[in-house]
Amino acid sequence: QTKIGAGLSVDEFTKKIADSSGNPLAAPYNDYYLIRRLLHVLLAVPLWIFCMKIPVGFWKKHAQLIFIFSFILLLLLFTSLGVKYKGATGWLDISFLPSIQPVEVMKIGIILYLARWLEVRKKEVQTIENGLIPFGLIVGSVVFLLGLQPDYGSVLVILPVVIAMFFVAGGRIKH
Repeated sequence: QTKIGAGLSVDEFTKKIADSSGNPLAAPYNDYYLIRRLLHVLLAVPLWIFCMKIPVGFWKKHAQLIFIFSFILLLLLFTSLGVKYKGATGWLDISFLPSIQPVEVMKIGIILYLARWLEVRKKEVQTIENGLIPFGLIVGSVVFLLGLQPDYGSVLVILPVVIAMFFVAGGRIKH
């Protein structure tokens, strides 16, 4: 509850600064950010409940496809579909779809794929040639694409998670 209150306070503070600065992009009405956050929650909760009902076997079976799809989305950023915003090419603008950030799909894709990959290679994870090197190539390819955008914030979110996954799966610290 404290975190939500603090988040709303930060939003409220930011809104006040934007309103007082005469910014033309400032909130159109006083409760703009509160209503926007509530709408996000109203959309996210049913989606979360739906995803919880999906059996784990589905995610295991489709982890590689989800990862490949998210990797292709990241590659599309470097075509004419990629939109540059505040110095980073992080959005895809496909005419018949709302604009999306492929890195958000990749966060789920890489976690699902590496969870399945590490599960299948339980014993091999402890070796350099069958564990660390292939793992590093998979993670490195994603980090490389994120670095080209550049989106270092997402790198800082993904790297600790996947490194923790590697060690929990049995990867050796001495590697």
